[in-house]
Amino acid sequence: MSYQRAAKLCCRCAKKWRSGFTWPEGYVCRSCVTRAVKIRGRCTGCGDERLLVGRDRDSRPICVDCAGITTCFTCSTCGQEGQLWYTRTCLSCSLARRLSALLDDGTGQVAPELLVLFEKLTSMASPIAAMMWLNKPAVRQRLTSLADGSTPLTHEGIDEMAGPQGREFLRELLMHIGLLPHRDKYLAAFATWRHRRLASISEPAIRNEISAYLAWRHMRNLTVRSEAGQLTAAATAAARDQTDAAVRFLGFLSERGLVLVQVRQEDIDDWFATASNPFMAADFISWAIRRRRCRRLKLPSRRYTSSPGCPSARLAEIVARLVTDEEIALGDRVAGLIVVLFAQQVTRVSKLRLSDLVEADGELFLRLGDEPVALPTPVGALVSRYAGERWNMTSTNTGTEFLFPGRRPGEHIIATQLRIRLGQLGITRAERQGSLTHLLSEVPAAVVAKATGYSPGTTAARAAQTGSVWASYAALKRVSAS
Repeated sequence: MSYQRAAKLCCRCAKKWRSGFTWPEGYVCRSCVTRAVKIRGRCTGCGDERLLVGRDRDSRPICVDCAGITTCFTCSTCGQEGQLWYTRTCLSCSLARRLSALLDDGTGQVAPELLVLFEKLTSMASPIAAMMWLNKPAVRQRLTSLADGSTPLTHEGIDEMAGPQGREFLRELLMHIGLLPHRDKYLAAFATWRHRRLASISEPAIRNEISAYLAWRHMRNLTVRSEAGQLTAAATAAARDQTDAAVRFLGFLSERGLVLVQVRQEDIDDWFATASNPFMAADFISWAIRRRRCRRLKLPSRRYTSSPGCPSARLAEIVARLVTDEEIALGDRVAGLIVVLFAQQVTRVSKLRLSDLVEADGELFLRLGDEPVALPTPVGALVSRYAGERWNMTSTNTGTEFLFPGRRPGEHIIATQLRIRLGQLGITRAERQGSLTHLLSEVPAAVVAKATGYSPGTTAARAAQTGSVWASYAALKRVSAS
């Protein structure tokens, strides 16, 4: 039977704990000590600026000397007072010590090629984030293998590491600090998927057609978009879906004893009449026609209809709540206002940069299209406040120019994550569509296109579909007047 230390009553929180310290004031649990080591200021006893972990008779924070506390809170390396971690060293010194051991190249020194990584991690504003990252065994193993040379410091070397999620974070960190050349993660992931998908196709005729389709349609298109910095996860997901649909279409022909070059109009008609989501294969069929891999065929047209979205009263309610409710995270409020006021897609909001904010004549403008749009005064104040205290700025993503930084180095927040956060606030596609409808009811479609970044054709078609009249945009008007 193992021995358990008896629980004692903490004199600060009045709860019973098994772990703590006996100080002149009484028994203090570790939780209260952890909170106390975050207090710094001028000691009311001696007047020195110090760590204030003790308490005087009036429960005011005082230094360890004035409180008569013998527990050591001084780092044995740098001499600073604070919470001690490993071998009586503070968090920053403990992080440096641990990293030095992990990045040792076998000579007792940090591997020269990894010095930049060492400096980046030890200079983080929040060392606890790096320390928690190093607590993962897989992370320690990866860093050690890079330091001792068993894993080359190349993209190919990183590819050989186990665990795709943690591995990709390390890759992006190394790219962010310049230790690896830039490589588009979406394009690389699609290339890996491409090889797996082709290997999964058993029929040689289908595999050959899909191989050509992937090489000359999707890989070319995705590569061009990647070079322009416009490749997204949604684009690669659409390419995968279209490829899967092409495989299903070719399988449909194979069941009829046909190959692509033999497809007839009646086969196309039967496919669109009976298949599940047949239009997903339209891209492949159109490509095959253009490339003369099959005869000229006629595809049924697909009519797209857009919902007018939610009513203006709901938009006004959401805007008022985002402007005034301090319980909502500031970043969510700003992102939600941009969506609701200017009908912006979440994928676009997630990529906004600080350079898209423009100050002129005492007003704050947001560049969404050809012409920056002025933000209503209360909204501008929120955006300015958020720009100075953006989220995810205490990790390895410090210094980023994105308005909504992500957790990964040099990345913006993932659009799916932002969409989920806004969805919890009741901001969905219906609210964005409603915003566009009401914007078009206030000003001409061409003006909306210039201000919001929508194409003139899209805004003109939506205005014609909804039969907009130039009324007032209730949500924006109410905010401007407040």
